[in-house]
Amino acid sequence: MISTKKKNKRINNEKYNDFTGAELKVANLLNKGLPAKEAGEKLGISQRTVESHRRNIYGKLGIHSIAELIIFMNNLD
Repeated sequence: MISTKKKNKRINNEKYNDFTGAELKVANLLNKGLPAKEAGEKLGISQRTVESHRRNIYGKLGIHSIAELIIFMNNLD
């Protein structure tokens, strides 16, 4: 029997695998605490593009805040 914690990690990892390459980069930078503007500068994209990727990430995860994204990112294997 799989524990609830292990099951949740597996589900989180599956959702993470659904991210595009750009979404992965944005999610990792936002998880490090960078604001959208700085994340965009690091990636060579606009702040609006970062915000668009963030909206897509939120939609894929069914979340609504950066705090929820950070929790999700820190619960990956």
